[in-house]
Amino acid sequence: MRFIPALAVAAALACTTAQAATITDSSATVGLFFGDIYADATAPVSSGPALTYASLSGGTGYAPMFAVSLENGSDQLLFAETDDWSFAGGNTLSFLFDLADSSAFGDWLRVTFTLAETVADPFGFDTTVTTSAQMTITSGSDIPAVPVPAALPLMLGALAMGAGLAARRKG
Repeated sequence: MRFIPALAVAAALACTTAQAATITDSSATVGLFFGDIYADATAPVSSGPALTYASLSGGTGYAPMFAVSLENGSDQLLFAETDDWSFAGGNTLSFLFDLADSSAFGDWLRVTFTLAETVADPFGFDTTVTTSAQMTITSGSDIPAVPVPAALPLMLGALAMGAGLAARRKG
């Protein structure tokens, strides 16, 4: 019975997917011009894969509207596109990217800029702003729901292990 904890650890490691990462740059440059955005970070600090450059570009006149690129030297580690963005008012602009299943960054990527200046409408036709920003990129994986029939053997195994430990303490 001593192999069961080792088996549980091996199963958990086998199910491990992409690792979540947090990438920040406190001196990213953001340009908002007539409905378009161009933002870049030349010194991103990453808790995941090493990066040397991050950029986001696009605007409301494109389909899809926005694209993000993460690079390490001459290699492009990630390129993704989205139409999903939000503006929290004032100075916080955020973009959510769905990633391919094989991405090293997981299933999703959120790029958030906290602008140094307050902006009324980041993609308004009369908006022309160049400012610095705190850029934060977070990523992660969606945890799929486990159907009850698939979870039943796990629950029974846990109950059996608990019963075995209780019997061992009595004996």
